Amino acid sequence: MNKSSKVSHKIVYIILFILFISTVAGFLITHLLVVQFDKNLQKEHDNSIKTRVFIAFQSIKHILDSYEKKEISKTELENELKKRVKRMTYEDESGKNYVFFNRLDGTVLARPFQPELEGTNQIYTTDSKGDPFYKRVSDEIMKKKDGVFVSYYILNPETGGEELKRSYFLLLPNTDLYIGTGSYVDKTIYYKLKKIKIAFGAMILLIILFSIPVLFALLIVLKRNKELSKQIDENINLQKIIETEKEHFKTIFHSIGDAVIATDINLEIIQMNNVAEKLTGYQFGEIKGKKLEDIFKIINSETGEICENPAKKVLDSGLVVGLANHTQLISKTGEKYHISDSGAPIKNWEGEINGVVLVFRDVTIEYNLQKEAEEKDAVFKTIFEKSPFTITISDANTGKYLLLNPSFEKNSDISISEALGKTTKELGRVITESDSEIEILETIKNYGFIENKPAKIKTSSGYIKDIYFSAYIIKYLGKDAILSISVDVSEIKKLQQQLHHAQKMDAIGQLSGGVAHDFNNMLGGILGAAELLELEGNLNESQRKYLEIIIKAGGHASNLVSKLLTFARKGKVESTPVNIHKSIESCVEILKRTIDKKISINLLLNSTNYTIIGDNSQIMNIFLNLGINSSHAMQNGGKLNYSTRAIYLEKPFCDASPFDLTEGDYILIEVEDSGCGISMENIEKIFDPFFTTKEQGKGTGLGLAAVYGSIIQHKGAITVYSEINKGTTFHIYLPLAEKTVEYGENSPILKRGSGVILVVDDEEIIRITAKAMLEYMGYQVITAIDGLEGIDVYKRNQNIISLVILDMIMPKMSGEDCFYKLKDINPNIKVILSSGFSREADIKKMLNDGLKGFMKKPFHSADLSDIISNVISGKYNG
Repeated sequence: MNKSSKVSHKIVYIILFILFISTVAGFLITHLLVVQFDKNLQKEHDNSIKTRVFIAFQSIKHILDSYEKKEISKTELENELKKRVKRMTYEDESGKNYVFFNRLDGTVLARPFQPELEGTNQIYTTDSKGDPFYKRVSDEIMKKKDGVFVSYYILNPETGGEELKRSYFLLLPNTDLYIGTGSYVDKTIYYKLKKIKIAFGAMILLIILFSIPVLFALLIVLKRNKELSKQIDENINLQKIIETEKEHFKTIFHSIGDAVIATDINLEIIQMNNVAEKLTGYQFGEIKGKKLEDIFKIINSETGEICENPAKKVLDSGLVVGLANHTQLISKTGEKYHISDSGAPIKNWEGEINGVVLVFRDVTIEYNLQKEAEEKDAVFKTIFEKSPFTITISDANTGKYLLLNPSFEKNSDISISEALGKTTKELGRVITESDSEIEILETIKNYGFIENKPAKIKTSSGYIKDIYFSAYIIKYLGKDAILSISVDVSEIKKLQQQLHHAQKMDAIGQLSGGVAHDFNNMLGGILGAAELLELEGNLNESQRKYLEIIIKAGGHASNLVSKLLTFARKGKVESTPVNIHKSIESCVEILKRTIDKKISINLLLNSTNYTIIGDNSQIMNIFLNLGINSSHAMQNGGKLNYSTRAIYLEKPFCDASPFDLTEGDYILIEVEDSGCGISMENIEKIFDPFFTTKEQGKGTGLGLAAVYGSIIQHKGAITVYSEINKGTTFHIYLPLAEKTVEYGENSPILKRGSGVILVVDDEEIIRITAKAMLEYMGYQVITAIDGLEGIDVYKRNQNIISLVILDMIMPKMSGEDCFYKLKDINPNIKVILSSGFSREADIKKMLNDGLKGFMKKPFHSADLSDIISNVISGKYNG
């Protein structure tokens, strides 16, 4: 080898060495670039399908929220998701594609392009290599519940062959359901990349062994360069596909019905769809790169306070975060939207958070509807709980109570807890007028309602009340139920009975007047004829005897007619001033000489005005009849008291009375005895003509009827109060004559005051009258119908009640028992007892135990105001 050749060889060696080094370095660098590019392609591909799955999840999250709140069932959840997912189709580089929806057990729920698979179980379906990829997918999902990538071979419907597919799957929270999507991977990409890797390996091996000629190496390099060039072209095409995917994603992003805002790790906005622009009022171009908190401004709609931005919570926790129910978004224009939203982290391949996506929607209409429903519920609840009427809801089939309002407990004395789950029959509280409980239930079921059905209810203490009830078929908790409303008409019936009694007395009076008028005419003829016979004389002894009998019997009949005419209000009434005190004193003188000496008669004539305009003989007859009647009730002796006092009857009392009274000054005469009393069944009949409890031949039954008629003729009123074996008191109200002095000279002085007074009395007219008087004096008044209710009312209002006025005789619980129950609640309570009897022996113990005073019925405004003022101020105690 010549020098030139050596040089040439050296140059060739140097060139070859340089080429070798350059080639090796070039291939190594190219290899690294291809590997890195391959990784980038894989990341881009995986990120694309993962984003699609996440967007799909956000679009169905509100349905999952409804399921978690138990607003919909599992079946409704699957059906709703199936409808939504079947619409999630798109196109990518491999053709038509879709989001699929399966169960973990392998059941296919949604497959838009293969509907024949929907509903089938593919858990053990294998590919051509025997891989049960459905089961593998389920196993991978269970290992990583927050999302997993899986590659597998599956039939491509468009090509008809199995191809490699890479998909991303996401398990739906709190379910056995998952969604996912993927795409078929071009085999040539992976094969050619694999060949490149093999070629690089071979080249490196050849270089290391120095066993392959440089020329062959150059040829291999050229060949590999050609292949690399082709691969680069293919990668460019793949990049175009990725760009197309981005466009598809952008289209999907802006077509979603919910608003979407995406941010980077610094919470600066990087993307926003059209719906988000509409709700926030900002265009994406003007706020790109700005802080989320400057655009997404939310407040609590209930308090108006600014809410913490959910994106911050997402970054802090790394979890999906939702807003509270009362959240409002304030737009750029100041308009407010009620929104439902959630925020989720955006993670890179290493699982690191590099941003946040917010998905929210306008729920203003739903919120307003819910608010309206809540307000309606609140109104119903107020009506239900505060209504004085008994409202119940019971099962339409069994009649068992499902829901009861507080008035049920108040009106029946049966606790709600005791009544729930039982029927009226089991409680033994309803006694219908005719139909059985079963017949009533059948009527309601057949017609859907029943209205104003009369019935009687029995309280736990055995007290019977009259009611009217209505019932309607309704839906309650998804089942047929009966809504029942009951109205207590016991007090109304009492007033109706009083009115009926007054009307009956009017009718009897009219009849009696007509009969008495005709009978009086006949008596006039009989007595006139008898007097003519007596004047003619020439009568023998026997005839004179018969004539005396006729005249005597006629006189008795005349007195009887006079009583009938008095009752009928047709008798002649004198219109002269009558001194009531003198009339009573005269009657007492007569009674002392005629009735049993074991009866003591006492006078307590305190009225400062005692003059009326009327008929003194009728007035005398009133007091005599009542005195004689009382003496018959005291066979073994006793006390007969006559007392008077001046009172002023106010308009509420007059309006509530069945008598024809006008507001003004009256004298109240009380005739009280300590006799055997009058039974309840007789007390309503005592003023009826010819009604008597005496033996036949010992009374006509016209005495009290005449009293009643005389009082009516004098524009007055009469009431009776009686207790068996304790006595009877008659209250007579007669209008006083006008005085020549100024009215204010003797008018009662009312002491006004303030505070809350509880009136407990079973007589409605007393409650109405007392309430009107006390409110006129300036007090606030609470009423209770009996002792049990009085205790309940006091418990609830004891902090504001200043005084209790308590009736002595009441059903369920007497005034005495009620007094001691109230003392147990508040030892310092101020109580005034009221009764139609003075009964000093009965109230002496109560006075010693803290009773503040006693007041005799009926109430007189001045006396009432005086005793209340003194008791409240502490100046009076008994």
